[in-house]
Amino acid sequence: MSVLKIKYIKRYKDRHGKERLYFNRKGYPTVTLRGPVGSQGFNDDYAAALEMKPLSGHVGARFTVPGSISDLIVTYYQSADFRALADSTKMTYRGVLEKLREDHGDKSVKGLQRRHVLAMLDQRAEAGNGAAYSFLKRIKVLLSFAVARGYRDDNPALTIKPPKLKGFRALDDVDIDRYLAYWQPGTRQRLAMLTLLYSGQRLSDVVRLGKQHIRNGRVALTQQKTKTRLEIPIHPIWQAEIDLMPADVLMFVHTQTGAAYKSTSFGNEFRDWCKEAGLPPQSSAHGVRKVAGRRMAEAGALAKGIMSVLGHSSLSKAERYTKSADQIKLADDAISKLS
Repeated sequence: MSVLKIKYIKRYKDRHGKERLYFNRKGYPTVTLRGPVGSQGFNDDYAAALEMKPLSGHVGARFTVPGSISDLIVTYYQSADFRALADSTKMTYRGVLEKLREDHGDKSVKGLQRRHVLAMLDQRAEAGNGAAYSFLKRIKVLLSFAVARGYRDDNPALTIKPPKLKGFRALDDVDIDRYLAYWQPGTRQRLAMLTLLYSGQRLSDVVRLGKQHIRNGRVALTQQKTKTRLEIPIHPIWQAEIDLMPADVLMFVHTQTGAAYKSTSFGNEFRDWCKEAGLPPQSSAHGVRKVAGRRMAEAGALAKGIMSVLGHSSLSKAERYTKSADQIKLADDAISKLS
């Protein structure tokens, strides 16, 4: 069978037999592409790769002025910081940074001021607060990198507050209880919620979990974003729901036909399930992971224990849950002494 040849594409099969695809164009950054060839993910990644600017030192390098924003972005792409990111995260960063290069690539990194960042933020907010939020998050990382590499002495974006995200709302305990009261045992909607709640994982990992990950009463996985290897005990409530799954269905989060979801399509359908359960408009899976962390803290779990479940890379993130739980307990104790 002949293999379709596409310009700048390199293919190889890894040790598991899975085909890996790379955009490999001389003088340009090498980019990992989602497969298979012809899929929407591949087409989007390939189109984005074709629009990238050439690296410094190759054809077109004369357009990259040393000390410019374009020069900074190219250096960031070549750094260990960027290479350590997950492939999906790299594509997200490139989507934001390539637009920045296109609009302001020839300008000086040192000349960038707080008011300039705010103006860019306002411009992106016209497309929605989500675009502005994503831009600010990435520009903060880029400018912190600029400080570390000597491009400038400070990060003017560091103190800018992110815009409030609209279009969805995070779930809280009341929402979760109401959802579970509506979706009864044995429904895929209930199993999806319990998988979110008792695994404590991001949507990108939840949609990949299934019976094939169960080992001796635990779910074993490698997080897609952080590459952290986790083994999480299956809570009895979650296990009871897993036991009700159809024998021929593998994935915990599955469609009506038993197939796996992509994280985006699952997120959209989960919002519909929330709406049907009578939750407020725009309720989403956002926040369930935080509820899981907080519940563990309130039950007395240590920060390192919470960290081992959620897969946080730093102890300080997990400690936020225990500090919140300690505050509640101390407040209860203080008020009780008034009586």
